[in-house]
Amino acid sequence: MIRFIMNKKFIGLVFVLVMILTYSSSFSAEPIPKSMPDNYCKNPSSWTEWDALVEKYPDDMDVQTLHALRLGLCIKIERGSITLKKAIDLFDRAHEMVIQKQFFEQRKRNKDL
Repeated sequence: MIRFIMNKKFIGLVFVLVMILTYSSSFSAEPIPKSMPDNYCKNPSSWTEWDALVEKYPDDMDVQTLHALRLGLCIKIERGSITLKKAIDLFDRAHEMVIQKQFFEQRKRNKDL
C-alpha cells in the first residue's frame, strides 16, 4: 500500500514538473516582436491602384503629390535611408494634410454659396 501511495505521489510530482516546464518553455526570455507594418512598396496590387488613380485624376495635384511622395519614400526604404515606420508616418501625415485641405476647401465653397 505504501508503495502504491509513493508511486501515485511520484507520478503526480512528475506530472506537475512536466506541466511547469511546458508552461515556462512557452515563454521565452526574448520579447515578442511587434508585428511589422505592411510594406505597400512591395505590393503589386497597391501599385495598380495608385496607377489607376494617377491615370483617372491626371490634373489632381493632391493625388500626383501623394503618388510622387510614395514613389520617393519607396526608393528611400529600398536604399535603407529611411525606415519603413518613418516612411509610413511621413506618408500618413501628408495624406492627412490633403484630407484637411480638401475639407477646408469644401467648407469654403459651401460658405460662398
